[in-house]
Amino acid sequence: MSPYEAIYGFKPMVHIPYIAADTQVAAVEDLFRDREVAIQQLKRNLEVARNRMKQLADRHRSERTFAVGDWVYLKLQPYVQVTLKLHSNQKLAPRFYGPFLVLERIGEVAYRLDLPPEAQIHNTFHVSLLKPARGSHDIHFPLPSAPRFSFVPRAILDRQLVKRRGKAAIRLLVHWQGMSVADATWEFMDDFQLRFPSFQF
Repeated sequence: MSPYEAIYGFKPMVHIPYIAADTQVAAVEDLFRDREVAIQQLKRNLEVARNRMKQLADRHRSERTFAVGDWVYLKLQPYVQVTLKLHSNQKLAPRFYGPFLVLERIGEVAYRLDLPPEAQIHNTFHVSLLKPARGSHDIHFPLPSAPRFSFVPRAILDRQLVKRRGKAAIRLLVHWQGMSVADATWEFMDDFQLRFPSFQF
């Protein structure tokens, strides 16, 4: 069943190409000729509209090819970003991740990337999701490490029930040793128990 038949309940009229002087009745000849002119005009209009849409779409496209060994950035949707890096606010998460190494070209428009082992997504992507990485990827001067502070919990001053990533979670107001009560911080209970499993509430 064609879409036309599903919508209108009957099959579309079969188009018979116009052949000049194919009938002896002048009215029928005029009808066939007018219908053929209208059909050809519709085909031209559809072709013009199709070309116009293609030109508008091609403005935002570019021909890109990558070779094995190239470095590329990967564009991911918010729902697949969590296995590469978890963000508290997906709206502010970066659009591109990487750079990643191109391992293999598959067909004309797909590439297999060297993703980290913890990334729970398929490692083959369409070329439209890739962007070439420019510049050197070697760090000649290591960045200075951030100072590490050792916080030891002293007491739990308060607790709250809040929403975290759409689920209920408990937040603790922790008083740290060597710090004043005014410097107490709010910590989620799950994170707190992972950091201090032996702490007695």
